Amino acid sequence: MGTVPTPERLRQMIEASRGPLPVLFLIDEILAGTNSLERGIGARWVLAELLQAGAVGAISTHDVDLCRLPDALMARVEQVHFREHVEEGRLAFDYRLHSGPVSGGNALRLMRSLGLAVPDLERGPRPATADEQSLGPRARRLAGAEQKRERA
Repeated sequence: MGTVPTPERLRQMIEASRGPLPVLFLIDEILAGTNSLERGIGARWVLAELLQAGAVGAISTHDVDLCRLPDALMARVEQVHFREHVEEGRLAFDYRLHSGPVSGGNALRLMRSLGLAVPDLERGPRPATADEQSLGPRARRLAGAEQKRERA
């Protein structure tokens, strides 16, 4: 598991990308734990700075707003995602790169696994399915971690 880069580390990446050597960046959850509006502005700015300087790399994120950049930058970006599904009561990932941004999420599925009747994006509130209810303790821990991160 990677570590979330600090603003200082992001500054170092940007400075290095402006130098004479090529830069490869790998960023996991850029500016995680910060205000969502400011995180979006800051993350898009960092990515723009890196791309404009010719750096090459990857960013992993749950922030779909980062998938929307100005057209000039999007021409230099290839979006890919992993897919997950419920398998034997647990979230399982295929760890294969699929083209494009992810089209669905897992937050509501995790919440439903805890018995919360959160709204379906298209149909409104609904109870958890048997698969969602059976996700088990790991999903409950993941959901708890997400809630703690949201509060921070």
